[in-house]
Amino acid sequence: MNATDNSEIKNLNLEVATKLDWLQAIYHSTGEAVITINKEGYVTSFNDLATQITGLTMDETYYVPYESLFPCLCESGAINQILTQKKTYHETLRSFQGKNGQTITLFEKIRPVKNSFRVVEGAVVTFTRQRSTIQSCTAIDPLTNLPLKEAFLKDIEKQLKQVTNLQFVVALIDINGLASPKNTEAKHLSEEKILALANFFKQARTNQDILYRWDSSSFLLVSTGKNLADMNLWANTLQTQLLKNDIKQVIAVKTSEMGLTLETMGSVSQQIENYLNEARIAKKKMIQLAFSDFFITTLDSEEMTNSADCLFYFCEKIAHALNLSSRELVNLEVLAKVYNIGKIGITPELLNKDEEQLTPEELYQIKHHSVIGYQLTKQSTAFSDIAEYLLTVNERWDGKGYPLGLKEKNIPLISRIVSVVAYYVSLKKQNKLSEEMILAKLLQYKHTRFDPNIINCFVSVLRNEQQA
Repeated sequence: MNATDNSEIKNLNLEVATKLDWLQAIYHSTGEAVITINKEGYVTSFNDLATQITGLTMDETYYVPYESLFPCLCESGAINQILTQKKTYHETLRSFQGKNGQTITLFEKIRPVKNSFRVVEGAVVTFTRQRSTIQSCTAIDPLTNLPLKEAFLKDIEKQLKQVTNLQFVVALIDINGLASPKNTEAKHLSEEKILALANFFKQARTNQDILYRWDSSSFLLVSTGKNLADMNLWANTLQTQLLKNDIKQVIAVKTSEMGLTLETMGSVSQQIENYLNEARIAKKKMIQLAFSDFFITTLDSEEMTNSADCLFYFCEKIAHALNLSSRELVNLEVLAKVYNIGKIGITPELLNKDEEQLTPEELYQIKHHSVIGYQLTKQSTAFSDIAEYLLTVNERWDGKGYPLGLKEKNIPLISRIVSVVAYYVSLKKQNKLSEEMILAKLLQYKHTRFDPNIINCFVSVLRNEQQA
């Protein structure tokens, strides 16, 4: 055998060794997106799953530098380090902009391909979106065997040390009446219900999701395999399944898309708490308004409906001017609808009498309507939040109101707002006074009957309405 033959065999062995190493690397990547790269860093193949995930085709990527296709946001130069044998393996999370402009986060693995002399001839890159970016947890709830809120926060922090931007969607599942059982038997029943719900949610999730027990009365589903539309569809399906299975404990499911960096990571817990509160407020508002609409319909009073709408319209204006919270705004809306609920047992003749014409017994009956409203709403879960406001809405800034004789800021802010607007609405119904005369009457009671700050705010609102 001459030198030429030896050289050909040597080259053939080298080629076979290289191809075997390519095949071995690809074999280990079965079921994943696969991209092959030559020793210059150019893409030489791009399989179908890679196309599905990225939206790029083989024609668009062939002989294009890999790093220019997927600029790495978490670690630069990984391909070069592999090809120059400064690194033997690479595994991380990588984010890049997809063709539609959406940020895609992938779990990326890079393996070098070597010939028989152990010289790197290229690399195989595999990546997937099916692997969750939120990994296994350490803090486990002993009842449901689910990871806890603390574990979620630690897992987020761990992942954000590997990537600069973590994208995921969440569904917060809020349950009702399970947080604070009052006795041992109730606690046992409560734990049974929680466990049953946890198992139900476990079955409803997909392999792309991680379910956490967020607190005593809520669960958190986290997914990096779904977009927000997918999560909304999942949430709607879940609620349908709950209804079909006659499960009534779930009162709200709130979905949201989250993007975090190390700088914003500290706010993730508060963000989720805010989402949860929004869901609870929205659900409670729906229940409250349904009940209050029923109350108005039952009394069959068009005048009451119009008064409630007018009352809330101006209360809302003041609320926005004073930067009230969404929860306070909901309470104002409900209070405007059931403001007169305590007068339900008082005859119209008595209600229409001037205060000077009332006997002491009649005056007591009129003034007692605040207590009646309080007692009616305090017993209801739907209205318990506004019971205190119904009780104190007839208090005065100077302490001469009823039934408790509260003074100034000891009167709840919402009660102070409603009392001002309710007086305005009552004057408007008389149709005898001009707008300027009504404003003068409001200002007359500044510092005595009404909170001066709210009077100033309301007068400003009314004048803006006149100029509009």
